[in-house]
Amino acid sequence: SGTLDLGPGAIAKTAWDWPYGGIRVRAGGVVNALGSASAPVVFTDRADGSVGGDTCGCGGPQRQYDAFTVLGGGTVNVSHARFGWLGTAIGPAWEWPAPQAPAVVTVRDSTFTDTQRPIVNNPWYSSGASLVLERNVFAGTSAGTGEAAVTFDSDPSGVVLAGVNTNRFTGSGRERVIVLAGSLPSGVEWNVEPHGQVLETPGFDVHGTLDLGP
Repeated sequence: SGTLDLGPGAIAKTAWDWPYGGIRVRAGGVVNALGSASAPVVFTDRADGSVGGDTCGCGGPQRQYDAFTVLGGGTVNVSHARFGWLGTAIGPAWEWPAPQAPAVVTVRDSTFTDTQRPIVNNPWYSSGASLVLERNVFAGTSAGTGEAAVTFDSDPSGVVLAGVNTNRFTGSGRERVIVLAGSLPSGVEWNVEPHGQVLETPGFDVHGTLDLGP
């Protein structure tokens, strides 16, 4: 366990290392990636020469590798970041047996572009994540791969889709899709207004209150 702080203008280029690439945030670990509007923290592929110059000499970016793999008990705080040319921006590891504590992930004021799977919150073989998304822009994310912008197999109510803190989806096709396959817990209210997103519900259980606005 420990804390990694990435400040304004920091660049993190990701590559593959079995079984999970990028920054692996384990139980007790904390990553604070806190940029600014003028100097965001950038997460991108190691072959992206448009950021920080050509640092690997390995051709163009591939959209293969992950920025964050968050295990149960890990914490990630992100604000004013730019995610691009990634496989998964933020997703879980497959843990067995499942840990007792969920991961905690908060992302605000950030953009996702040219990324196959921006946000995956899937508790299979893991504990899933307590996830908060506010004021982010999902723009042209999946690059035609058919992947959704956000995928849930748990409580989605932390994804703000109403009011001044709403997230916005400006891509096309499945780049605007939020897949809901989990449940809205009892006592929880989730307000959903149209901000470019499309909800896909292969199996979504509502125990609380779901408000779908005009």
